[in-house]
Amino acid sequence: IKTTELNAVLIDIKDYSGYVAYDIKVPEVEKYNAKEIRIPRLNALIKRLHDEGIYVISRITIFQDPILAEARPDLAIHSKSKLTTDNQQLTTKTLWLDHKKLAWIDPAAKEAWDYNISIAKDAANRGFDELNFDYIRFASDGNLSDMAFPFWDKKTQKQEIIKNFFQ
Repeated sequence: IKTTELNAVLIDIKDYSGYVAYDIKVPEVEKYNAKEIRIPRLNALIKRLHDEGIYVISRITIFQDPILAEARPDLAIHSKSKLTTDNQQLTTKTLWLDHKKLAWIDPAAKEAWDYNISIAKDAANRGFDELNFDYIRFASDGNLSDMAFPFWDKKTQKQEIIKNFFQ
């Protein structure tokens, strides 16, 4: 960076896998085993980058989250074809998966909003200059007609759900 025009770094603190990449102390992250420490000294890294005049951005994936879906299938999108008329129980076996075989959270699940907001607050308190939320949308690749949403009523417009998340 010192020899280029670059002036910012984006750090995935919660990526497509759903794992948080540093030693976060958010109780739900601990409870859901959603931590995989890839950045052992995050505060020191942020300080070093700031000392070099570098703008530090955190990236947090929101609704594409296989870890949360496994821990809390009640918050996730499910496959209609895996739910039988006899058994409508939402389990990890009934999760809907996209083309990459990743599970998604129902964007209308407010408990999932709170989970991600707690991660974002922790990141902000560590000194990131900017929080970049990614995958703040409904799933768009895979068998979309096979999706069953435990929270979204399909009457409320999708953009209204996303707007409410931001509020």
